[in-house]
Amino acid sequence: MTVTGADLNARPVTRPGEIVEATPGLIVTQHSGEGKANQYFLRGYNLDHGTDLAVTVDDMPINMRTHAHGQGYSDLNFLMPEIVNSLEIRKGPYFADVGDFGSVGALNIGLVDSTPKKTASLTVGSFSYQRLFGMASTPAGDGNLFFAGELAHYDGPWQNPDDARKVNGMVRYSQGTADNGFTITGMAYANKWNSTDQVPLRAIASGTVRSIRRDRSDRWRQCEPLLIVGSRSEVRRCRMVEGKFLCRQEHARPLQQLHLVLERSRQRRPVSSA
Repeated sequence: MTVTGADLNARPVTRPGEIVEATPGLIVTQHSGEGKANQYFLRGYNLDHGTDLAVTVDDMPINMRTHAHGQGYSDLNFLMPEIVNSLEIRKGPYFADVGDFGSVGALNIGLVDSTPKKTASLTVGSFSYQRLFGMASTPAGDGNLFFAGELAHYDGPWQNPDDARKVNGMVRYSQGTADNGFTITGMAYANKWNSTDQVPLRAIASGTVRSIRRDRSDRWRQCEPLLIVGSRSEVRRCRMVEGKFLCRQEHARPLQQLHLVLERSRQRRPVSSA
């Protein structure tokens, strides 16, 4: 099953990862702030942060083989929904060609090579949400140069704001067609935010955090940052380079691809949360 980019962008989304909710039966949610990978649920399975859902972007694997939050960690926060061209959906266990993480399903997100017009947008919303986005393309040599970028900030409804600050960019050069051509893509992404964390029972028992059952006004409350528990600072930076060459022959469509992903994550947690 394949969903077009036009159909995907007709759907309202609050987070980049929600673009893949076009998959029937897939639920994409979030915890611990706007910079952490989404939590995925498909066909009744809790897939954690992507452990059992193989995700690729233009055939480049996104699942991380090892990660502190779990094997298969799949962070789609670097996606800009406007540059998504298609979503290829495969549900079912153990497709050999998608690797170890396709236990329940596999998604391949295709990106655009060009845009018919230059686009710039500014979005402002509740809870200090601001987003600046732009994209454009221009002929270059025998091919096309496409670039897009975004700046975003979001506090969320919490008493201790997420203060999520995201910078995102992409440059792509393409030449030829989908059957006979090549693309070279570079992407860079950085995100910093105040992440929520687990709250120990002793914080509730001592009254530091009031039970939501007793006081519903505490629903959006975190513990005070760096004083008790419940808050940590996270920073994630990622750089990706991908090259893809396709050539259709009589009985096959060979694909040669090279990709490089560099990622760095850092957490700063209060000592008292141990």
